[in-house]
Amino acid sequence: MTLPELGIGITYFPGLEPVLERHAGSIQVLEIEPQTFWTCSRDGILRIQESTLDTVRAYSFPKLIHGVGAPVGGTLPPAPAQREPMRRTIDILRPAWVSEHLSFNRIRENGREAETLFLLPPCQTREGVRAAVRSIQAMAEMVQMPLAVETPMSYLRPRRGEMEDGRFLCSVVEAADCGIVLDLHNLWVNERNGRQSVEDFLNQIPLERVWEMHVAGGEEWHGYWLDAHAGPMHEEFYELAGRMLPRIPHLRALIFEMFPSYLPVVGESFFAAEFEKLHRLWDRRGRGGARTRPPAMPPPAGETALPAPAEWECALGRVALGKAPQNDLETELSQDPGTSVMQELVKEFRAAYVMSALRLSSRLMLLSMGERKFRSLLAEYWSRTMPRSFASCEGEAFAAFLRARHLEIPWLEQVIDFDLAVLAAQIERRPQIVKFSIAPLPLLRALGSGRMPQEYEPGDYELVVTPGMEPPQPRL
Repeated sequence: MTLPELGIGITYFPGLEPVLERHAGSIQVLEIEPQTFWTCSRDGILRIQESTLDTVRAYSFPKLIHGVGAPVGGTLPPAPAQREPMRRTIDILRPAWVSEHLSFNRIRENGREAETLFLLPPCQTREGVRAAVRSIQAMAEMVQMPLAVETPMSYLRPRRGEMEDGRFLCSVVEAADCGIVLDLHNLWVNERNGRQSVEDFLNQIPLERVWEMHVAGGEEWHGYWLDAHAGPMHEEFYELAGRMLPRIPHLRALIFEMFPSYLPVVGESFFAAEFEKLHRLWDRRGRGGARTRPPAMPPPAGETALPAPAEWECALGRVALGKAPQNDLETELSQDPGTSVMQELVKEFRAAYVMSALRLSSRLMLLSMGERKFRSLLAEYWSRTMPRSFASCEGEAFAAFLRARHLEIPWLEQVIDFDLAVLAAQIERRPQIVKFSIAPLPLLRALGSGRMPQEYEPGDYELVVTPGMEPPQPRL
C-alpha cells in the first residue's frame, strides 16, 4: 500500500485557529478527532457540527481522521450510529487514512450496553486478538479507507499469563492487515508505570506497518505518569523519540497532541519551540528499508486461566466506573493501584462533559455553593448514573438530576433551561425560547465573567436562543 508522506502536524480543536494561522509554515498536516464535533440527540442520532466541519475543511493542510469514540480493541464493534457521520466526515475531508484506538470504551452487562467514557486496555490473550481483529474489520468496512490502530496505554500492572504489550499488538495488526499509529508517549507512559519497556515493545512489532507517530506532553499524578497531553514534550521523552525515529522505515506523519484545556495555560508562543523540535525529529525518521519481522515467541504460559474478553471488559469497565466488585476478577482488578488512576480520570472526563454542556449552570453552582459542595454533588450523580459518550447527553442527564434535587439556588432552573436550549438549538437546528424571571442578559453576562449579578431587574422575559449561539465562556 502506497501512502503519501505528509510530515508534521497537530491535532485540531476549536480555539486553535490563531496557532494555525501564525505557524502555518511549520504545519504540514492536520489531524481531526471527528467525534469531538458531533452531537447526540435524545433519540441517539449523531449529527455533525457543520460550522466546525466547515472551519476544518477550509484549511489547506492535508487531513487525517483519528477516531476517539469507536475503539477497536474489544468485543463490541463500532456503534452503527457512528457510520453516517463518520462516512460524511471522510467524504468531506478526504483523509489519507483513518485511525482508531486499540482499546475499548463500551461494555455489555446483563444484556445491556454501557459506556465507560475512558479508553480501557484490551484483553491481551489469543481470544482477545481475535476479538480485536473482528472489530477492526468492522471499522474497515465502515470507513472504506486505509485503517491504522493506535498502540494502547494501560495503567494496570502486567498480569501473569497475558501476552506482552508488543506481542499483542503485533498479533492483532498482522491478522487484521492494518497499519499502526505508534503513540510513543503511550508507550513511555506504560514503561514509566511498570509495564513493558519501549525498546522491548518496538522489538516485538512490525515497524514497517507504522504510518504515523504521536508525541505529547504528560504529567505526574500520585506516583503515576499520565498521558495528559499537557503542554510541551518532556526532555527525556524528546530524547527517546529522537533515538527511536530512525528505526521507523515508512513513517508518513508525526503528530503533536495537546488537550485544548492546556492552551490558555501554555499560550500560543509555546508552539514555536515545539514545532522546531518536531521538525528536528522528522529529519531523523527512517528512510525505507526491509520488512522487520519480530522474533517468534511461544504463547504465554497459563493463558487458559485468563478471563474471556467480554468478561474482562465488563469487569474492568465496572471497576473503572467505581462500582462495587461482584466477583473475584473485579475484586482482583480493584486492588490494582492503576484502577484508582482510571477511576479519577473517568470522573474528570465526566466533570469536563458536564461543565462544557452546562457552562453557566456549573458556574452558578460553583459561585453559590463552592467547589467542595459542587464536587460532592457531582460524586453523588456519578454514583447513580453511567457515563454518556457525548457531552450533550451527559449535560441533559445531569440537568435532570439537578432538577430532582430542587437545589435552593436563585435562578438555577432558568440558567439550566438556557444551557439546555443552547444544546437543543445546536442539535435540532432551530431556535429555542427560554423564559426568565429577571432580565436575562445581565445575569448571563455576569456568570460568563465569573461573578454573580450585582443588580437585576425582575419581570417576565423571553430569550430566543438560535443555532450557533454560544453562551458567555465561564473562566473556571
